[in-house]
Amino acid sequence: MVSIPVFAKATVWKIDSEKSVVTFVVLRGARIGAQGTFKKVQGSITFDSSDIPLSTVFATVPVETIETGIGARDSDLIGAKYFNSSVFPKATFASQKVHLCTNGKYVVTGSFKLHGIKKTIDLLLTKPTFTISKTGRKILAASATAAIDQADYGLSFRLLHPDGFVRINNKIAVKVSIEASVDASRI
Repeated sequence: MVSIPVFAKATVWKIDSEKSVVTFVVLRGARIGAQGTFKKVQGSITFDSSDIPLSTVFATVPVETIETGIGARDSDLIGAKYFNSSVFPKATFASQKVHLCTNGKYVVTGSFKLHGIKKTIDLLLTKPTFTISKTGRKILAASATAAIDQADYGLSFRLLHPDGFVRINNKIAVKVSIEASVDASRI
């Protein structure tokens, strides 16, 4: 791949669901209690390098794609006691505002909906990179981090562990890794 300058104003990028993931870490006390990924992230990014506030992000993540490395735990998580994916099949993020910080990173403020509840969160986004593949495909790559509180979304690991012996922190560290290409349907 070849590094290139930022593309023309207001370029629309389609998120590549095969190359984009959301990873998370849940702490148990001071140690890692669980970590995993959600796959098949879909959506679009409109990036305007000349007017950053006009940039937008919309993404969906199917919660049943969770993988923690333990199949029984994954089944519990997507079941009725936690995500209840039959009722709430997707998490969504829709940006409301994007701004560039002095350190070169972006803050993307938006509405995050999980388990039927919407809350405003901030994603700290690294400066996107733009490349062209050997086949001429324009690619945007970016990653963002956030911390969410599972209790804000009506979720609690205590339902999965009613004995009370498992002490799981409510805060969950999230990293979103996106690869997108120019959405040819919008050209």
